[in-house]
Amino acid sequence: MTILFIKYSWIIKTIVILKNLLFFTAILLLTQSLYAQGCFPNGITFSTQAEVDAFATNFPNCTVFQGDVEIDGDDITNLNALSQITAIAGSLSLFSSDNLTDISGLYNLTTIDGYFGITGLDSLQEITGFNSLTQVGAELFVQNCSSLNKISGFNNLTTLDNTVVIRANPNLQQIFGFASVETVNNSLVIENNVTLSQLSAFNNLSVVTGSLEVVGNVTLGNVNAFDNVMSVGSNLKFTFSDVTDLNIFTNLTTVGNDVAIVGNEFLTNLEGFQNLQTIGGDLFINFNGNLQTIDGFQEITTLSGNLLVKGNPNLTNINSFSNIVSVGGELAVNINDNLSTLAGLNNLETVNGQLFIRSNNTLQSLEGLNNLSLIGGDLNLGDCANLLNVDALNNVMMLGEDLIITSNPLLNNLQGLESITNVNGNLKIEENASLVNFQGLESISEIGGELFIDENGSLQNFQGLENLVTIGDNLWIINNPSLTSFQGMDSLESINGSMNIKNNSSIETIDGLSSLVTLNNSTFQVKANAALNNITGLENITSNTISKIIIEDNPNLSVCNVQSVCEFLQANQSYNLHHIENNAPGCANAVEIAESCGFILGLEEFDFEELSIFPNPTQNLLNISGLDRAEIKIYDFTGKEILITNYEDEPIDISRITKGVYLVSIESNNRKATKKLIKL
Repeated sequence: MTILFIKYSWIIKTIVILKNLLFFTAILLLTQSLYAQGCFPNGITFSTQAEVDAFATNFPNCTVFQGDVEIDGDDITNLNALSQITAIAGSLSLFSSDNLTDISGLYNLTTIDGYFGITGLDSLQEITGFNSLTQVGAELFVQNCSSLNKISGFNNLTTLDNTVVIRANPNLQQIFGFASVETVNNSLVIENNVTLSQLSAFNNLSVVTGSLEVVGNVTLGNVNAFDNVMSVGSNLKFTFSDVTDLNIFTNLTTVGNDVAIVGNEFLTNLEGFQNLQTIGGDLFINFNGNLQTIDGFQEITTLSGNLLVKGNPNLTNINSFSNIVSVGGELAVNINDNLSTLAGLNNLETVNGQLFIRSNNTLQSLEGLNNLSLIGGDLNLGDCANLLNVDALNNVMMLGEDLIITSNPLLNNLQGLESITNVNGNLKIEENASLVNFQGLESISEIGGELFIDENGSLQNFQGLENLVTIGDNLWIINNPSLTSFQGMDSLESINGSMNIKNNSSIETIDGLSSLVTLNNSTFQVKANAALNNITGLENITSNTISKIIIEDNPNLSVCNVQSVCEFLQANQSYNLHHIENNAPGCANAVEIAESCGFILGLEEFDFEELSIFPNPTQNLLNISGLDRAEIKIYDFTGKEILITNYEDEPIDISRITKGVYLVSIESNNRKATKKLIKL
């Protein structure tokens, strides 16, 4: 009986011990489980290698961080002791750890709910692995790592939920991996990695909801990437690289905003864009030194933004634009030295912005623009060394702003512009050495802005402007050495700005402006026309529409007493309102013109505060402040004239005059003054 009791007691004690053991084991396991699920909710920063190495010992069951993880310390060289980490609910930042050479210790990391940033790790040479990583919830960026030469891995990532940036790693040569990424839910930017030569990554990527930018990687020539990309939500930029082709984009159909192909020196063609159907913004094809043809945009019919083809010196044609009907913004074809034809634009009907055709030195005609009917902004044709005609513009009926034709040395007429009836902005015809008249502009009746005609060496007259009635701003006829007649401006009635006729060395008369009646309270200027002898063609301008008259430096001009000038001088005798000098007798000054008009124009006194002579007293030289030129007479106190000379902003030599006190008479532009002078 006793033996049975002892056995029974031992069994009871054993059961109690086992129960307690099971209880404490359960508590321990539960604690460890909870610890593994949620350590460091407020984040953790590793600042030394010792902190990294002690982590596994101090926190053996911490595999998931609930907060942010920062690794920032020059003492840190590797992250091997962090291999137990599998997930980070916050962000992971590795930055400014100058001696960190190995980050492969994070190989078990599967998810990062925040961003993953690697910045300024100057000793890190390779980023490899991370093949367990399946999710990065925010930005992924690798930047400013001065020794980094290779990035590979990341092959289990399928979706990147925010921007990916690989930027400014000056020794980065190769990027591999990211083989399973199908979607980037923001932008993918590979930028300014100046030694990057090989990009073999993102081969399964099909959608980028933001921008795809490969920019400023100036040695990048080997690209095996993006060949499955079908859609880019914002900008596509491929700029400043060494690629020879962009066949990687053969599956691309849609770009939501701009496409920029800029500064790729060795790019020869654009065949890779043959399936691109939609560009929501601008298309820039600029400064690609060896680009010869633009093939690959045949599916584009409407471009919402601007189309700029600029600075491609070996480009010979733009045939791939043959289906474009409308450009929503500006069309610029500029600085393409070997471009000989615009035939690729043969279906273009509308340019809603400005049209620039400039500095294409092989282009002889504008054939290819024959169906263009509307230009919403400026039409700007210039610096085309071999352009012979503009015949192909014969269907352009609507011009929204300026018509600018400048520096086309072989262009001798403007035939082809006959359908344009109004120029809403300025009409500027400048430096066209062979242009002899304006035939082709016969339909223009109104110019909304300025008419500016300057330095057209062969221009003889204004034939072609016979129907022009109104100029909305200033008229400038300047520096046209062969101009002999204003024939062609016979219908012009109104200039709503100043009239300026200057430096036209062959013009003798201005008879063709006889219909002009109003200047809208603006300046009347006739200056430095060497052969001009009369201004009788200006007699019908209503004098009260003139605010100021300038007639000067016309050495043969002798007839100025026309009705408009006479009436103005009689009503406005103040020197501030007319400047007349250095013309032939009859027009020498306002007083002389007034006399020939039949009235006397008095001389106005200078304001003494604005005029002075100096130095005074003086011994040899005399200066005058407050004017550039004047007639100077010096009298002694008996009234005897001692000296008469012209002052032209140079000191007057009075060294031969004896010592004494004199009166200096100064007369300029119908004003006079007398000053006292002491000669030493």
